[in-house]
Amino acid sequence: TVKKEADWTDRKQPTVDLVYDTQEKQIYQYTVHNCDFSNRTEDLSIRAVNNDTFYYILEANELIEANKKGQLKGKLKEIATILDEESNPVIMLVKPKNK
Repeated sequence: TVKKEADWTDRKQPTVDLVYDTQEKQIYQYTVHNCDFSNRTEDLSIRAVNNDTFYYILEANELIEANKKGQLKGKLKEIATILDEESNPVIMLVKPKNK
């Protein structure tokens, strides 16, 4: 869904991500957190690949800056160390823990 309020100075439109539970027949708003990206304040907006896999795009310059600030660990830190400002975005695949 897209909220009617927007700050057009940064060209981003605020969205609300929802998931439908087919067993409970309920709609929920979800939040995804990346344990390898500490101090990340905004929620990750993910897109579906199929029923149990999602993706999120992380910009190379964002990862480089976060790594310089010591905000990355694990696999994401490893990836950030080989990136430069000209690198392509990183596509992160997400699978729920309960699957």
